[in-house]
Amino acid sequence: MLLEDFSGQTITMEKLFEQHNVGKPYIRRNYVDALNNLEESKKINVIDTKVEQGKKRRKAKGQFADRLIVIFPPKQ
Repeated sequence: MLLEDFSGQTITMEKLFEQHNVGKPYIRRNYVDALNNLEESKKINVIDTKVEQGKKRRKAKGQFADRLIVIFPPKQ
């Protein structure tokens, strides 16, 4: 659903959650899990604004910080 709804967009985790969960039965944890799964399967790109460019961000299992920028690919 997120790939479809945010196709071609770049958005922070915080804004994504604020915009998408309204009227839906999902909690923040559902979004964290979904985004982690999408990143692991290389369907989205994630940028951490606190990590120097060219360095890998450290991933904490089961977490997805609000500051992280999510880049969704355009529809194909």
